[in-house]
Amino acid sequence: MPRQRKPGMYGPAPARPDQQGATDAIRQTPNNQPLSAPTGLPYGQRSQLLDAQRVVPLPNAGGIQAGAPAGGGNAQDQVVAYLREHPPPNVTPLGGPSMRPNEPSTAGLSSGPGPGPEALAGRGAPMKASQFWRTLYEQTGDEEYARLAEQAISRGT
Repeated sequence: MPRQRKPGMYGPAPARPDQQGATDAIRQTPNNQPLSAPTGLPYGQRSQLLDAQRVVPLPNAGGIQAGAPAGGGNAQDQVVAYLREHPPPNVTPLGGPSMRPNEPSTAGLSSGPGPGPEALAGRGAPMKASQFWRTLYEQTGDEEYARLAEQAISRGT
């Protein structure tokens, strides 16, 4: 007579019939992706990935568009959306022409042409957050910067 397999030995223990139905019902909702894992992984990793998806199903991301906040949107989505509508002033686009064509790219470094780190020393004390937001408001007239300046003042930063 063959020996019975002990639970937890050589992988997860088989699910009880009463638990299996609940797991399948959660996994088969239209909001979850079907189980999937790549082939050709080292021994045991594919089954670990599938088991993990059984425990925590992957949400179905089919209806989400890139750049669009999902649902109400989280803070990062809101920041990205705001920056798209209100780009920061005086930003050179990546690959655009230099704003300082006569200055070597090594300016401020301890080696190479151009002034060394001593050129950076005379910049003064760092600007407070409230001063930073107030300066942006004065340059752009954007009321959002004024609101951020007031928040920074109330926090003492």
